[in-house]
Amino acid sequence: KKKKHRAKKKHPRQKRQKNPKEKNRQRKTRRKKKKGPKLSTCITAFTNSTNPVSGKVEIRFFDNMDMDFSYDLENLESTVEAGVYIHKGTSCDDRDNVGDQHWNDEVLTENPWNSVNYATDNTGNTKGYFEVNDGYYWGDNVMHAVVVHDQSGNLVGCGLLDTAKAKNCDSRRIRDLIEIANSPVEKTNVDRSIDHSSALVEKMMDRIRSWGSKGIELFFPADEDEQLEWQN
Repeated sequence: KKKKHRAKKKHPRQKRQKNPKEKNRQRKTRRKKKKGPKLSTCITAFTNSTNPVSGKVEIRFFDNMDMDFSYDLENLESTVEAGVYIHKGTSCDDRDNVGDQHWNDEVLTENPWNSVNYATDNTGNTKGYFEVNDGYYWGDNVMHAVVVHDQSGNLVGCGLLDTAKAKNCDSRRIRDLIEIANSPVEKTNVDRSIDHSSALVEKMMDRIRSWGSKGIELFFPADEDEQLEWQN
């Protein structure tokens, strides 16, 4: 009689025991920067500004004072490079109150804001981010002014950093455009002139009208006559 051949059982492979020191070394190499709080603000134009800049800035802080500085800005000069920085001031009411650029000269040897900027497209808009370290932890940046500069270094937009998430930046932009378009400021040769601001206001109003009565109530007083006037 032929003997039946039994298949040999495969012994499970034993996992190689790693050296504890090697494990710790691998954990350290995989360790990333710990994310900290996030600050944000809506950017609006300075009073009587002929540049109706608007947008939003969000900054994610890390445990080692590094930050990811994200920005989304509109209605700037077209195809230029300029700066958007945190300043020492805590008010956007006046250009003179924003102070110098905010950085800790006791920790850093050079001004970190000198090496970062934004670049606009041919429509005057820009969106992006950069990494920077101003020598301060997130708490020392709260309620400081984020200031947008134009190519000549002039201050054109501002917002105060807060722990609360920046919301309704579009509604603030609409109010600023309306104020600029209705202001008696003399026209200049700046690309974003009052005529252009008026066109932007009309464009935004078309968007509000498309939202219907809810859109009108969102941005304007609850008086029915005024709402009808705007809607018409």
